[in-house]
Amino acid sequence: MSKNIILIATWGDPKRWESVRYKMFKIPSELKYTLESMTEEQYFESKSTTSALARCVFEKKCIDDYSDLKIIVIVSETLVNPDKIDGQDTDLLRMIRDSVSDSIKVYIKSDDYFGEKLYDKVDLIVAPGIGFIEAEGVEFRCNIDNYITYVFKELIEKTVFVNYIPDYILLDISHGINYMPVATLNIIKEFADIIALMKQILNVEDKSVGVIIVNSDPYIPSRGASRGDYAKDKPVLNIGTVLIDKLDAKNIIQRVYEEIYSYNYEKIRFKYSRKPKDVKFRETLESTLKEHIDSAKMIVRWLRQGLLLPAYYEIRDLCKRYQMKEKQNFQNINVFMNDIKKIFNDVTIFMDQNADYVYEKSLSEQERSQHYQRKSVRLKVYRYAIIDQKTLPMFFKSFLVSYNIMKEFCGSYDLYENENLIDLDFLNKLTKHISIEGLRRIAENEIEDIRYRVRLASLLSEDFLREKIFRYRMIYDFIDEIRKLLLIGDRDLSDRINILRDEKISSKELENLKNILLNKISYDDINRIINDLLKKYVDKDCNFDIRNFFAHASFEKNITMIRIVRKDSDVKIYLGYSSECLDNIRKRIKDV
Repeated sequence: MSKNIILIATWGDPKRWESVRYKMFKIPSELKYTLESMTEEQYFESKSTTSALARCVFEKKCIDDYSDLKIIVIVSETLVNPDKIDGQDTDLLRMIRDSVSDSIKVYIKSDDYFGEKLYDKVDLIVAPGIGFIEAEGVEFRCNIDNYITYVFKELIEKTVFVNYIPDYILLDISHGINYMPVATLNIIKEFADIIALMKQILNVEDKSVGVIIVNSDPYIPSRGASRGDYAKDKPVLNIGTVLIDKLDAKNIIQRVYEEIYSYNYEKIRFKYSRKPKDVKFRETLESTLKEHIDSAKMIVRWLRQGLLLPAYYEIRDLCKRYQMKEKQNFQNINVFMNDIKKIFNDVTIFMDQNADYVYEKSLSEQERSQHYQRKSVRLKVYRYAIIDQKTLPMFFKSFLVSYNIMKEFCGSYDLYENENLIDLDFLNKLTKHISIEGLRRIAENEIEDIRYRVRLASLLSEDFLREKIFRYRMIYDFIDEIRKLLLIGDRDLSDRINILRDEKISSKELENLKNILLNKISYDDINRIINDLLKKYVDKDCNFDIRNFFAHASFEKNITMIRIVRKDSDVKIYLGYSSECLDNIRKRIKDV
């Protein structure tokens, strides 16, 4: 199967790089934990590992087949030449990024690097700079969190936002200013998670994501030889693998659930060394990020704990927020992406907005000799607002988790009526989103038991509280009392009754079972049990046993309300909590 491949690389300043020969490896179509050797050794001459890898993939020497190749090169703002910017420009940071981009594109287009054939496949990310470049008189002060946030944002904008979903992520960390390769490794982990989530949402056939991280041998001129002399020999550099991994969407989703659940936005938030320039803009951005994370966090929390009804109420509130009831509106993720794109853009605005700079124009040689006895800082940029590196990835993961739920449930079920009750079919479908297997089985067993009790109750008394809303304990205790009477002296009858747990039981089997049961118990006994229970459970208090609540997947019989609706032979079951009890229940379980 053809693969989409994205090649990502960190670069430093390429102007002094020398041409060498790179020995290539083979990327297998089915990713394993080792890369294959070439049947015939292949060498690509280039001034960069990145361009050598790109040409090898492009010419199908490193991989037998691929659908598309996308290349992203990450460079730093510190590569800026102060002579090529206008210090009077109101958007200095944009000008710095444009200037660096223009200078790097000259190298990218040359035959020593990507050349004309691959030039159009290359995107550039000019990341926030960190460091002091004495030769150019350039100094950038920035926290590594902003570098990670900005590069992550740009990666998503250049891939997911333009519907490009790679199958392989190939990261080259051979080049790059000291901190860049290490920081970019963290970004790739988050990026791979996002791609796996997108594959799950888009329901593509292959939901795995291959991650290959490579690093070439160091380029070391021999003792006494200049770089130019050494380059004449065209040394051979091997490309080694730092990491080979194949990530599966199913495993990633469970891990993302854990991340969202444990993420504490209040502790991290934004950080400042001084008050931000536009407080209202900052508050709006923070509030929006927090709202999305908190919404997903509550859904994930209840699903992680196997609590179906609390998860339903969070999903209902999420669906209501978008004020769309038609299922088709939730099937296209692009309907929601415009708001997400705006938030990503606002992150850039916020970081640029809260930056100070000092700029001095270029001096003539005479001015420099008269006034400057040492190198001076001609351009200084200081970013004093920090966005924690986990915030934007967590926001986007939270959105994707929420959207995946909305896509499946919003508009598919009546979430807005029925006095807080929801179709049991909805809850049954929701069980597959419970990430912990043991809790998922408990929830499935509880749903099966509810269906069984309702079928048995309906079989013995067709009018048993039909169309009314009553506490689930009524049916629960009714069946327990009935079973006591039925099984007196006939323990084998238990196996016959359990046939009701079979979803595919025929109407003929139901009728036969009904006749057997009514030969064992009279209508008088049935009505007596019903009347006794009606007298017993007339209270409307909201008390419940918290241990039973968690042990029974939120179907605590004292507070769970049930409604049975019969249409011909079909029986619909609705469950939920009363309006009077819902707030109390939410508060109690939230505090646990």
